[in-house]
Amino acid sequence: MRLLQLVVLLLAVGFSTAVGQIPDLPTLGANWTDLGYPKLFYTPRDGLTAGLYYAQIHPPGYRDWFDPQPYRASIAIDGQIATSGSHRLGLYARMPNILPGWRFSLVAETRRRARQNYFGIGNRPERNGNNVTDAQPDFYNTDHRRLLLRGEIQRKVVSHLRILAGLHAERWQFDTIPGVTLLGINSNAGMELPLGSPTAEVSARFGLVIDTR
Repeated sequence: MRLLQLVVLLLAVGFSTAVGQIPDLPTLGANWTDLGYPKLFYTPRDGLTAGLYYAQIHPPGYRDWFDPQPYRASIAIDGQIATSGSHRLGLYARMPNILPGWRFSLVAETRRRARQNYFGIGNRPERNGNNVTDAQPDFYNTDHRRLLLRGEIQRKVVSHLRILAGLHAERWQFDTIPGVTLLGINSNAGMELPLGSPTAEVSARFGLVIDTR
């Protein structure tokens, strides 16, 4: 594992250097600008993590001088991968002022937390540090995967009043990881845990927004 982390570190450093030297990519239009930077960090849970953030931004114009929005539109891709197996990739589009009177937002994301916390079922689980040993370092961890799609549209009605409509859909899955874990013990004890089977949820919302900025 240490050798793998070293190899990933060297590749990530080389990748970061290369990204810092490439010229600006073509933008979506004359009024757009791009922003990109590599990511490299370490956490005790996920290990070494490398990734990249890249966005194209439409900054405000003269007619937006007194508007509260920091930009007219932003489209970003954010991704990262860790030596533990955790990863995330997301597309984020936020357009608070791309069209007069309209606001749009879209989030599409897939992620895996290879070491998600799990301390038991109910409101009174207690963590016993003696259960975490060299032989079972992931006793309180579980494998969590999630897909997410969220969109929203807002339309100005009058003055500071807007009407909105939104959609939220996600799919998640919990599973055990190799070794002795609390989730595995609970599952073997006959508790009803949806391990390895995805669960989905879809919801919609409608409402009114009063923005006094």
